[in-house]
Amino acid sequence: LARNLDRWVQCIVARVFSQTTLEDLARWSSVPVVNALSGSYHPCQVMADFQTLDERFGKLSGLRMAFVGDGNNVCNSLMLCAVRLGVSIAVAGPEGYQPDPEIVEKGRALATAALQPGEEHRRRDGAHHTIDALVAILASQPLPSFGSHDANMPGHPVHFVFAIDDAFAIVGFVQE
Repeated sequence: LARNLDRWVQCIVARVFSQTTLEDLARWSSVPVVNALSGSYHPCQVMADFQTLDERFGKLSGLRMAFVGDGNNVCNSLMLCAVRLGVSIAVAGPEGYQPDPEIVEKGRALATAALQPGEEHRRRDGAHHTIDALVAILASQPLPSFGSHDANMPGHPVHFVFAIDDAFAIVGFVQE
């Protein structure tokens, strides 16, 4: 497919379920391949999000973001892009909807590599996820998000309600 397409176009923009499909397309194509969405990442959405934030705040470096919801492709891209742009990000989601641990570790490694001498990054664990009062951005995602498949509830979306108290802390998730 890639070898045929690249004879007709100067760029391939693909929305696919499997990241492997996208990587295979890129490997066999002689033209650039843009990930418009895959099951693992959604970089175009996140680039648009950060452009909007830059327009709104006039800068990105130093901002703090909290993402609440499905630890999916959008969350993965937000984590990896945020650390590259100097944006602090905290992620919270109910049990079973946490981001891929490998991608979390990749984000932590990128963040650690970007630290200036004397700086440290803080890791927040536990059921009570604190969101700093200086968080400028709160992003959320429906559960499960488009393209997700939950074997326990086929065809029925899961709806969770979360609350943020006066201390800017996520106090819990309740399934509706």
